Amino acid sequence: MIKEINSDTFAKHIVGMMVDNKVTMFDALLWDFETFCGIHSANSIYEADGLNSLERRFRVYLVKNGIRTEKDEDFYTDIFMGRSNNMGLVKDAKEQNK
Repeated sequence: MIKEINSDTFAKHIVGMMVDNKVTMFDALLWDFETFCGIHSANSIYEADGLNSLERRFRVYLVKNGIRTEKDEDFYTDIFMGRSNNMGLVKDAKEQNK
């Protein structure tokens, strides 16, 4: 049985990557996006086609991963594009402040 792809499963996937790798949401989104793109890194997309192309491709990645609302799409895109503050896990932030 194939698990339905939706915004909840996507969020769990990204947060799972954050927990497993002790990284921020930006890092998890970047790694997952670059895996989706195959041989193309975000940097190579930017260098070849510019910022608008990178954002368009990221939004396609989100839709193909179950993101259906503009609000959710903008939330993840703004973090990825650096327009919103990056997020880390509270547990990790507390450990870093010791």
